[in-house]
Amino acid sequence: RAPSCAVGSSLTFCGSVAPGRRVPRVDCKSTEGSKITAQDITSFIKECETAGAVLDIAGSFADSRLFNHIHVGAASSKLAKVKNTIDQRDRESPSLDKLVDQVRSLARSRALPARETANVFGAITSLQKQLPVLLSLMPDLVAVIDHVAVDLKPQEAVNIIWACAGCRLDDQLLNELLPTVAERIFELLYLRPDKFVEQDFSNMIWASGTLQARGASALPLLDILPALSEVVVRKVVGMTPQGVANTLRGLSLLHGKLANNSDVQRILVPSLTTAFVKNSTQLTAKQLDLDLPQVVCALAKLEYEDGPFLRAAATRLNGQRKLQGINDWGLCALTWSFAEVFKGSELGGFLASLRTEVERRGFSEELVRRSQLGPDVWRS
Repeated sequence: RAPSCAVGSSLTFCGSVAPGRRVPRVDCKSTEGSKITAQDITSFIKECETAGAVLDIAGSFADSRLFNHIHVGAASSKLAKVKNTIDQRDRESPSLDKLVDQVRSLARSRALPARETANVFGAITSLQKQLPVLLSLMPDLVAVIDHVAVDLKPQEAVNIIWACAGCRLDDQLLNELLPTVAERIFELLYLRPDKFVEQDFSNMIWASGTLQARGASALPLLDILPALSEVVVRKVVGMTPQGVANTLRGLSLLHGKLANNSDVQRILVPSLTTAFVKNSTQLTAKQLDLDLPQVVCALAKLEYEDGPFLRAAATRLNGQRKLQGINDWGLCALTWSFAEVFKGSELGGFLASLRTEVERRGFSEELVRRSQLGPDVWRS
């Protein structure tokens, strides 16, 4: 572990490294050690290559008056980036407990600013399986939102909504948080629409649909969808295939709730499919495997038949070798979509190829029908 020691009122970092932890090394420059600044701690965290190293740094400095909200946000984000290195030592580390206590203390004293609050929200969602203890921070973070919402930037506000959907925040906390953050997003859509990027829109609509599908009340988000749609249309050309897929997936999950907002679908869906078709000839194998089936299935659930898009999709996927590369859920979803919804699309030959591949893999008609519920439900 990387020890710290006091020299008067300042900290020193002596630079020892626990085997395999890969902590940034800082050599002592005198017998008294090197004086450390708050900026140095941030640099140490950024240089870490493993979760263990991040926790070593956090544990060494968490009790220092130098350790502040910037370090909490940086450590949380870095842990999310190196989460594949997390092991049992990290889950049982006293340094993890120190970091959690520091986040909780900052939140309860209202000393966690908007940016760091959003960073911690996102990190918890990313790390919930590897470090479930972090979920205990959610009540304190939700309580902070009322105090920092006015300072949230577009990406920060949207990332909080995305995190809530991703970590299955309970209804009580969700009902406390959603109206405040939705109001801030609505305000920003009119004040600074240029500050939103394409991914913000896809994350927002995906999160709205995901929350609604889980039975949570996404009403505050539904109320701002018309305003959101007007801005999305101007940005959709730059949206990635995954962004288009996530947006349409979200809209399909919201389909029944959008009955009174038909303009949202009327405006958004054609622009999304047009953007996808425009980029269809440049799709990678991964995008053909993951994103294209998502888009086709979402359109089927929305009962939106776009001839040019469907022909482009069939052209890119037709051929047994290409179909053999499609994931199991994607194959079933494509088959259900073309068999049940798009059966009049004059693409019978493509449907026949899909059925041949379904039979080759041994999937039943029930599994094909079940695919409309989405990949997570289908695989459960």
